[in-house]
Amino acid sequence: FEGYTREQTFFKAARDKYNPKSGSEGLSKPREISKKTFENIFITGTPTDVAEQISELDSIGVKNLMMKINTGEMDQSVVFRTMDLLAEHVKPLFPIE
Repeated sequence: FEGYTREQTFFKAARDKYNPKSGSEGLSKPREISKKTFENIFITGTPTDVAEQISELDSIGVKNLMMKINTGEMDQSVVFRTMDLLAEHVKPLFPIE
């Protein structure tokens, strides 16, 4: 959650620095979200939790899912561990059709 906030602040600073002001200032504001909202809009948790959340998306017709594993300032070992868990425990549950 804290990594998300840092990342959004970084993105806002980059947008403000490199994008000309052209009436789209509202787009460069980082979203303020609560921890509960964070848990509802992101896929998080154990491999079982993640698989259940992906299954919910599949059940409503989502066929493509792009995942960003490295959010904020996550340690590289955490990113690699997350990718390993996804590959080993989650991906096999969702074969390519």
